[in-house]
Amino acid sequence: MKTYDWSQTGPDTYSANSSFTSNSSLAQISNNGAGDMVTFTPPNDGQQHSVTIFPASPQELVQNCIACSFGNLNVMSIDIFVSIAFTKVKTTSTPGTGWCPSVPICSNTSTPRCNPSSVFEGGSFCHPAHDCEFLAIKFSLNGSALCYPNVCIGNTSTAPSSTCTPN
Repeated sequence: MKTYDWSQTGPDTYSANSSFTSNSSLAQISNNGAGDMVTFTPPNDGQQHSVTIFPASPQELVQNCIACSFGNLNVMSIDIFVSIAFTKVKTTSTPGTGWCPSVPICSNTSTPRCNPSSVFEGGSFCHPAHDCEFLAIKFSLNGSALCYPNVCIGNTSTAPSSTCTPN
């Protein structure tokens, strides 16, 4: 996807086509006919890996008809930092909805890269704790991560983990 951020009307999002990446082992770009999609595949080493997504062309001819202006517009690339992150969480209550409210329990860091507020277990039961793996994406090296859960495995031990990924 690409977004034009017009000064008078705000963001306008369209499908992107023919984008490319600085590192195809970290990010693969495919297109199903509806626009470019990026699949991130960082190694499971706890490190943050940088990859840049580039537009097909550094300039595009665009037109905005609120003011009916047109011309070449510079199109920027975006730097992304991807990693696999681990966090152990302790269940704080069992509401019986399948969602288990949680807090991190990490002995090696007070600020894990991924900090889920709940884990979905399904049914009405919640394990006392969960060991979770995430795909973590940052748009700046020192910023907060957007975390997408890969798997959370129920655990009966609420002892803090020494293998949480620090931010």
